[in-house]
Amino acid sequence: MEIKNSKEQVYFMRSFIIGLVIAISGLVVSLFLDNPNMVVNGLLMVGVVPMVLAAIFSGALVSGDRVRANYSDEQDFRQRMRWSTNLFLFGIPNLLASLAIYSING
Repeated sequence: MEIKNSKEQVYFMRSFIIGLVIAISGLVVSLFLDNPNMVVNGLLMVGVVPMVLAAIFSGALVSGDRVRANYSDEQDFRQRMRWSTNLFLFGIPNLLASLAIYSING
């Protein structure tokens, strides 16, 4: 998907920054807990759910002929890809933070 204007870039960066703020908050909270497994599980869920939704919206979980049937026009395709990209960018920092906390606390 080609980013054509700066407005879309702002939306993508906003999703990433919100995910990053949640991930950093989880990292800070896990430093003060005796058992950070609850934070790892929370960040894992906050990371996995948007990733699964991004895969559904992008059509990655269905075959090619069904993807063509699901998109009625170019505008619908762009809107779904925008949602998919936003969800992916929101989820990835949370997945990485949960992995970091898990590996630090082993």
